Amino acid sequence: MYTGFFDIINSILQCTMFIMTINYCIDEKYKKSKIQTFSLIGGISLVIILITSIMGNYSLAIIIMHIVSLVLAVLPYYKDKLSATIGFSIIYFIICINSIVSNIIINFVSNVITIDSTNINLLLILVVYIPSYIISYFVLSNMKFMYKVFLTINSRISSIITFIIITIILDFIISLSFIINGKDNPIFEEIVFLLLGGFIILVTWYFASVNKKSSEIYNLNTELENKINELKKIKHDYGSQISYLYGAYLMKIMIS
Repeated sequence: MYTGFFDIINSILQCTMFIMTINYCIDEKYKKSKIQTFSLIGGISLVIILITSIMGNYSLAIIIMHIVSLVLAVLPYYKDKLSATIGFSIIYFIICINSIVSNIIINFVSNVITIDSTNINLLLILVVYIPSYIISYFVLSNMKFMYKVFLTINSRISSIITFIIITIILDFIISLSFIINGKDNPIFEEIVFLLLGGFIILVTWYFASVNKKSSEIYNLNTELENKINELKKIKHDYGSQISYLYGAYLMKIMIS
């Protein structure tokens, strides 16, 4: 059974989720018209389908498609690129989770029973494509919920960066699952491990810098608390002196 048609439909639906979610979440003045929206969906879908047909469903292709689709989806909304990136990442996170669950089920079934090429295609349709279509339907029909998720993530800068890092980690999880199960191109494996090493170094540097800034803020807060306590003591001392002088003044009035 030929799965290429289902893969094309899946790519179009995923690109539709990307653009529709971004267009729903960004500032009202940056939203695209219906013609522009459909044009973006068609253009990005075509690029993703071409990458898939050229590179196949290998580890490196997943990472490249993530980067390319992110750039193509966010670039038209560059005036509100942060919101566009968050909207894109929400959908990408959902796609990755679905892909990981699907791969686990397929690998489990493949290890339990022997499956020929016909049955593996049927398994892909039942486990990968149909659940993906259902998820696409629920996402596209529940944009208000997606917007609530967007607002939750957008409320803090740390949440935004952490969420984007998580989507990249999911990329590597999927890629490594292909490598571990022997479904990857040997050349791509080397590149993926190099990218993973670079990513680990970058993330380590980022969290180290965050930790350094947190320590600096903690020290500044400690110094501020000490200054506040000093000011409270000075206020108390001056208050006592003023009360004493005021009492002396009243005594003087009563005597005279």
